[in-house]
Amino acid sequence: MRNQFGFMATAVALTAVACGGGSSGEVRQLAEACATSTNIGPETCECIANKAKEDLTEDGFAMLLAMLNEDEEAAEDLRGKLAMEDVMAAGMFMTRAPAACAGEVGGN
Repeated sequence: MRNQFGFMATAVALTAVACGGGSSGEVRQLAEACATSTNIGPETCECIANKAKEDLTEDGFAMLLAMLNEDEEAAEDLRGKLAMEDVMAAGMFMTRAPAACAGEVGGN
């Protein structure tokens, strides 16, 4: 089922490059994972990825990426390494970031 979203992931990646927004590879990966695993539009997913990079620790960001990619093994490994507040921040991130970003990018 995830293969049918390949086109959208490519579009997100191309949008990130075309916008020139200095996005790191990690931010692009998270934006792609967001777009392929949710019903959130590419511009909003790019915003979410940027917020995650700013708001989460490096391992928290990696855990969010693993969760969006449905990589349970990696997510569980990271849960064991992170402080409880970092686990909670990563785990709850997608409950608030989409709404915050929807307002910033015009409700995409």
